[in-house]
Amino acid sequence: NLTALLDHLEKTYLLEPVPRTLGHPTLDAAGRYGYVWVWYGSPQPLHPLPEITAADVDNGDFMHLHFAFETTTAVLRIVENFYDAQHATPVHALPISAFELKLFDDWSRWPEVESLARAGAWFGAGIDFHVNRYFGPLGMLSRALGLNMSQMNLHFDGYPGGCIMTVALDADVKYKLLQCVTPVSDGKNIMHMLISIKKVGGVLRRATDFVLFGLQTRQAAG
Repeated sequence: NLTALLDHLEKTYLLEPVPRTLGHPTLDAAGRYGYVWVWYGSPQPLHPLPEITAADVDNGDFMHLHFAFETTTAVLRIVENFYDAQHATPVHALPISAFELKLFDDWSRWPEVESLARAGAWFGAGIDFHVNRYFGPLGMLSRALGLNMSQMNLHFDGYPGGCIMTVALDADVKYKLLQCVTPVSDGKNIMHMLISIKKVGGVLRRATDFVLFGLQTRQAAG
């Protein structure tokens, strides 16, 4: 049961609002991917930070887009939304005919998650969407841009409070999306997203990919 597994993961590493009066004089903090990560609630971190080579700010092979917004959605529901295949059609306007949901318990195919997995803080999943081909002017445009795919492949590396999503079209990886949540108070959270888009082709192609995979994703998420 996917919901039960996610609920167990959240309870194991319980995410609570950052306390106004902290119980420890110093906090374990680290800067990575353009964010400051702060561990609180125990003297030492219970698991390491996610490892995402594509999201490194000095990685010149990717274009990066950071954004954040406030939400009243609970942390567990935010994380669950990643694995909700049925929201793809109404939210992202994809012509989907079928999908397959996968769960993984062997991390060896994704070595970047080894440290999380060994700490018991990794949840692996995937969704393969079978996409109907676009017709008319939209189909002509998608073919010209090389986006007339028949399958969209999503791979999820979940961790307590967030997820790393790898997006591929017909098995060709296009971008990675890091999602993390700052719990503020009851009924108020801040969702952060970092999209790392693979650089392909010249300036025009990269600009097109930035709009389609970056700005359009930001609009759909908000």
